[in-house]
Amino acid sequence: MLALRPNCECCDRDLPPEADALICTYECTFCRACAEGGFQASAPTAAAIW
Repeated sequence: MLALRPNCECCDRDLPPEADALICTYECTFCRACAEGGFQASAPTAAAIW
């Protein structure tokens, strides 16, 4: 099972368990704003797809 990190790895925003966040298969965790804005729905690590 993938683990949600406690903060966005891009902007360092706190992400409580109920947060609207995205996690890739490498367990990189991002807030929706960073994932959809800067990364355009693809994780920067190994080009993983959400």
